[in-house]
Amino acid sequence: MGLLIGAVVPIIGFIVVDGVFSLLEISGLMAEATSSGLDRRERTTTLLAICCNLIPFQYVKKRRWDKIMKGIMFPTFIYVGGWLFKYKDILF
Repeated sequence: MGLLIGAVVPIIGFIVVDGVFSLLEISGLMAEATSSGLDRRERTTTLLAICCNLIPFQYVKKRRWDKIMKGIMFPTFIYVGGWLFKYKDILF
């Protein structure tokens, strides 16, 4: 169950965060991304999507469901590793 939660929540989080950014652009509250800002926005959106795993993680932590916590962390570490690999040239 934890593996499923850890794998699906960031995908849903990416869709939600990207939608919020799009709504802010349409309403004029945020400037549109230019070619240089597009990478930054994609990097930020992806990182926020990965951080969405903190919500179910805190929920299962309060319930003391240790095996589900471990299951959530495994895909999270894979996503973080992929994020670091993709943006290693920009970050380091």
